[in-house]
Amino acid sequence: MVQFFTGLALSKSQANALLNQLSTDWDEQYDTIAELLSRQMVIYIDETSWKVGSDSCYTWAFSTAMHVLFRCGVGRGKAEADAPASG
Repeated sequence: MVQFFTGLALSKSQANALLNQLSTDWDEQYDTIAELLSRQMVIYIDETSWKVGSDSCYTWAFSTAMHVLFRCGVGRGKAEADAPASG
């Protein structure tokens, strides 16, 4: 899928490593957006899954009319929906 949208021939593990690095690089901005989301009256939350080898990974989307926050490569449990700023 990454190759289709970007033209990059990345394996699933390479894409996963890239997402992990981006999460580290964008940590401060992530926390700012998470704080803005936590103050909203209405927030839409959804999750979807994919596989990396035999491991199941999930991406959560938290959005309002003005902001969207994605949490990639996390679990599916309720704790992920309750604490979007923790990742």
